Amino acid sequence: MQPEKVYSVALTSYLATGGDGFTAFKNGTKQVEGPPLLDSFSPISFNQAEVLPRRK
Repeated sequence: MQPEKVYSVALTSYLATGGDGFTAFKNGTKQVEGPPLLDSFSPISFNQAEVLPRRK
C-alpha cells in the first residue's frame, strides 16, 4: 500500500468501529453502512442446502 493513495475497503461494523484493535478504520472517510452481516448471508446460507458447487 502507498500512503498517498486512497483505498476503498469493505468490512464488518465490528472492525469498522475498532474491534480487534483495528482503530485505523475508525478514521475513515465516506463511511457507508450496509445491512447487518447476518441479513446479507441468511438467504444464501439458510435457504439453500448447498452454497458452493461440488468438486469432481
